[in-house]
Amino acid sequence: MDLIELFRQRGFAEYEGISAREVEDYQKKLYQNGVANIPFEYAAFLSKINGVETDTLSLFGIRTNGSFVRDIYSENTTGNAVQNDEIFLGDNSEEYLFYSWPEKSFIVMNKQNREKFLAFAFLEPALKYFLRAYLISEERSDYIEKIKDKLKQK
Repeated sequence: MDLIELFRQRGFAEYEGISAREVEDYQKKLYQNGVANIPFEYAAFLSKINGVETDTLSLFGIRTNGSFVRDIYSENTTGNAVQNDEIFLGDNSEEYLFYSWPEKSFIVMNKQNREKFLAFAFLEPALKYFLRAYLISEERSDYIEKIKDKLKQK
């Protein structure tokens, strides 16, 4: 299932996508303030939907005039910020989602113990895992079983 369509079907508060130019300008702001760049895949995601909100989940975006999205820059310069070579991209009730440039991976971290427990090379599987509570129940249970099997193999 297309994740953008899932957001719309589930009634997530979503924000209109932004232009590549807006992302490029924002990247300069991040760089000037010592915050890691937004990975290419996430920047492409922002061009379709500039952030997502529910009562228990956020995927951060770029605050523009009139938008109330949780802002990537703001979230990366507060107490939850990750290391300088990582960028905080979202959170849900139990986890953080960020990108690690040294690992070239989207990372899921437990909020309570701040332990990194899953790494994904690509955005889509990272988002599917991160959004697993919102996936259609049959699809969700199949996906969770696959993740559990992979974890057992490690």
